[in-house]
Amino acid sequence: MVNIELNNLDNLDASDIKIGVKALIEELQKVQEDKKMLIEELEKLQEDNKEKFSNSEDEMMKLRDNFAKLELKYSNQNDDIFNLIKENNHLNRVKDDLEEKIDKLVIIN
Repeated sequence: MVNIELNNLDNLDASDIKIGVKALIEELQKVQEDKKMLIEELEKLQEDNKEKFSNSEDEMMKLRDNFAKLELKYSNQNDDIFNLIKENNHLNRVKDDLEEKIDKLVIIN
C-alpha cells in the first residue's frame, strides 16, 4: 500500500515524490478490485433486500386476504346472530300465544 503524507501542498515539489509507477499501478489495481468487490456486495445486498421486500409484499397480501375473509366471516356470523335473535323472539311470541290459548282452554273446561 502506498502512503503519501501531504503536510504542505503549496511547497510540494515533484522531486519530493518518490513513488514508483509500478507501485502506483498496483495500488490503483487494488483500489479498483476493492471497488469491484464493494459493488458486487452492494448488488447482492440490493438483490437480497429486493427478495425480502417481495416476500414481505407477498406475506402482506396473504394477511390482507385472510383479514378480508375473517371480516366476511364475522359479518356473516353477525347476520346469523341477528336472524337467530329474530327467530327466537318470534318463537317466544308464538309460545306466549299458545300458553295463553292453553290457559283459556283450561279455564273453559
